[in-house]
Amino acid sequence: MESKKSIFQTNLLESEEKKATNSSSLFPREEYERVISRLNELEQSNPTKTKEDHRLLQKYEILEVTIEGTTVQKLQKKGTQLRFVCAEDVFDVFLAIHRTIGYGGRTNIYKATKEKYANISCNQITRFLQYCEKCQLKKSSVQKGVVVKPIVSNSMNSRAQLPLTTLHNSQMDCAMFSGRKTRASILELAGHLFISAVNIPEEIMEGMETEKQLAEALCLVNEENQNVEQGRSAESCAINCNSRVVAGLRGGGGGGGGS
Repeated sequence: MESKKSIFQTNLLESEEKKATNSSSLFPREEYERVISRLNELEQSNPTKTKEDHRLLQKYEILEVTIEGTTVQKLQKKGTQLRFVCAEDVFDVFLAIHRTIGYGGRTNIYKATKEKYANISCNQITRFLQYCEKCQLKKSSVQKGVVVKPIVSNSMNSRAQLPLTTLHNSQMDCAMFSGRKTRASILELAGHLFISAVNIPEEIMEGMETEKQLAEALCLVNEENQNVEQGRSAESCAINCNSRVVAGLRGGGGGGGGS
């Protein structure tokens, strides 16, 4: 843990140094103690104040706290009860709060620290969590399961399932069987298109007389299948598909008889 703490402090200070001058309130212990010392001098005597002195007086004030019987001085944000913490103590502050709240995440740590400290940020907490062994183990053990949804439609496999390329070639296949009107030729065409007769609704099979009607029926089925892919329910699509195919066959049968 000490090695991780040391790495955290080093990376933290490097990131703070990249910020613009005076934009960061997080500084190493040496600078922290220098500010306290200068504030004591300004309070005890009346030296000539520099621009930097005025900035310190406007931003900080000294708070005396007792820790294990010893009185120590801490920096506090002027006009508030929010304390400043030096870079060397940030890891310990985060770790104590992290354990207290049951190893909660970044948001929970930030809520707890912002009530006590003036120079804590979410980026610092995110960096700290990367060095927490329990959080890293918890993160690596979380696995997303595969959600399997059963097919509840009663109309599954009640329709022909054709790829577009197969339907496109059906016109050429129909030309090969043109003129024949036997049921055997219809089933032969279905087999040539790699369609099992058991996948074609019975009411469709009973009404077909020519391979042209078969091709038209399959095109209607494919049109309804595309509607299913666009969001329609499979069960309602099957009902609409069968009714449209039967109606088309009846119309086609009447037209064929007239010719």
